[in-house]
Amino acid sequence: MLLGTFAWVLPLTGAGTVLLPAKIALIAPDSKVAVVALLTIVGAIAALLANVIFGALSDLTRSRFGSRTPWIVGGGLTGGAAMFFLSNAQTTGALVFVWCLVQFAANALVASLMAVLPDRVPPARRGTVATIVALGFFLGTAGSQLLGAHYLDHPSDGLRVFALVLAVLPILAVLIAPDTSNRHVLRETFEAKNLLRHFALPSLKGATDFYWALVGRLIIILGYAMVGAYQLYIVTDYLHLSGARVAALIGEMALLTLAGSLISAGISGPLSDRSGRRKLPVIIATLLFAVATLLPALLPTVTGMLAFALMSGLGLGCYFAVDSALMSEVLPDGENRGKDMGILNTANTAGQVLAPAISSGIIGLGFGFGPVFIVAMLFCLIGAATILPIRAVR
Repeated sequence: MLLGTFAWVLPLTGAGTVLLPAKIALIAPDSKVAVVALLTIVGAIAALLANVIFGALSDLTRSRFGSRTPWIVGGGLTGGAAMFFLSNAQTTGALVFVWCLVQFAANALVASLMAVLPDRVPPARRGTVATIVALGFFLGTAGSQLLGAHYLDHPSDGLRVFALVLAVLPILAVLIAPDTSNRHVLRETFEAKNLLRHFALPSLKGATDFYWALVGRLIIILGYAMVGAYQLYIVTDYLHLSGARVAALIGEMALLTLAGSLISAGISGPLSDRSGRRKLPVIIATLLFAVATLLPALLPTVTGMLAFALMSGLGLGCYFAVDSALMSEVLPDGENRGKDMGILNTANTAGQVLAPAISSGIIGLGFGFGPVFIVAMLFCLIGAATILPIRAVR
């Protein structure tokens, strides 16, 4: 789980938040904010569709390697190949198109890997295992920032490195913890009515907690991503830094975020298992996000951005170490875990769809980055409130 998570977080985050914005700044410097917003939106839509489609298909898969492994390996190989082609794209149109392919393929890996948690881990241990997943996420995020900063002047070379990671590491992950054959498990026939029923959303009547969790994750990710997705441009256009100082600050922020994440994840995941509580740690994490997103507005300095990195890291560690466990415990149907986890994962991508649209809209109206921080904080506070109505989980 750690290696598999690292395998997709490192390349997707590094490409989406560092190297593609850097490449766009070279190709279309006058419209870079709008192009990054478009790239993020269409890529996230592709990821959203892929999570549901491939999550459901993995539920239906029967093979000697289990239901998830073929999609984990196939998604990594296909996504890596697409990212290699992305490194050679020289127009904004080509970047947008190939990035959609990368997201669609790579999220076959994501959807299938996330279903392993409810498949193979008992509920009482999911907070601890979710901490390991979170560790892979944080190491991937920090590594993507550090490696991305190293290739800021040569983003195409960095994308090729990320392509190799995405193609190779998922194979190593399934070799470390291979699944067993499920060819003996019965499956509905591939008839239209059966497929439509399998892809259908859970009934609202019997899945109220599921939808509260979905909406909560959407709003929380939206609030954080409004700031997180624009870190490079905040540093260059809001703090007005340039040259080597930009790469250095991004690296410093990545290390602070990683440190905060590791500390809070190491505490919150196991503690959540011991106490049996999921909601309180998620709410605390969301409040930390709210404080973090406001810090650059209060301190429009390098110190403010470093404080944002540390505080958001503390929030990320607590959130991802416990939220995955919470999500796995509100699934309405044990037979459709891949699809239902895929639906919950769409909140991540939907938040990324809306966040750049809102942020770029505020910036485009001439208000600058200041109001973005305030609106992001408000979304985080609303997201914290949506966790309270969940009843099935303490």
